[in-house]
Amino acid sequence: MNGLKNKQMGKKTLLFTTIGKMNEESHRISTEAFSSWKGFDVVVFGEDLEQHTQICDKHGFILDTDYERCEFGLPIVRGLFKAAERYTGYDVYCYLNADIKFPSSPQYIIDLIEDDNFLLVGQRMDTYQDERSDNLHLPGGIDYFFYTPDFWDLSKMPDFNKARGRYDHWLMGNAYTNGNGNVIDLTNEWIPIHQEPKVRITGDFGVLFNSGTYLSRAYQIFRNNYYFAKARLHGQTDMTRYYVEDGVVKQRVNEVKNEFGITF
Repeated sequence: MNGLKNKQMGKKTLLFTTIGKMNEESHRISTEAFSSWKGFDVVVFGEDLEQHTQICDKHGFILDTDYERCEFGLPIVRGLFKAAERYTGYDVYCYLNADIKFPSSPQYIIDLIEDDNFLLVGQRMDTYQDERSDNLHLPGGIDYFFYTPDFWDLSKMPDFNKARGRYDHWLMGNAYTNGNGNVIDLTNEWIPIHQEPKVRITGDFGVLFNSGTYLSRAYQIFRNNYYFAKARLHGQTDMTRYYVEDGVVKQRVNEVKNEFGITF
């Protein structure tokens, strides 16, 4: 599948994401996010559902239902990246969560990076539907990955389930350890927006197991944590040697150790 209809003047960039069954709230949040991705080609990995077809048609996105899933029907993260490779003709790919809203186009940042291969990541701004103030999310929670096609090989990535944690830490640890290029933090230049749902289910598998509810979810979270601990790969956005600020790529000395005591 060769480049779709990208209108960009610089590096051709493909965004890809995934959605599941959406309630009224998640549909609204994803709609707001999708509306902010103007100017990019977008592939949405989803299901053959009317609500998925409608939201993709509304925004001119491609709905792709052919990707790897686990026994619970959840996307396997490695499979999403592999499925995105079918869409050729792009200089940069970006996996991002379907609830991430762009405050402005990041295309100018992508274009200013002169490296042949790179990974761009950064923190997000959490917003709330109550009286709580906006909050910059911790550097360990990563919701977008802009990368060049030859930056990494994810063929040996464990079977992490989407939306069950730790896969972002593994991706970052793998990028720092095995990536074919620089990892660059965009937080000082560009911060996307993440609207928190009114009710969030805990990611603590022990609490879920002990409560007797969401047992399948508890197992999925536990399994992701097992894959992560076995691989011993962990990274965050604040561990990069390079960052962007005021439209310039700058260098810093990283002094932050990962969960296994390693400084990159």
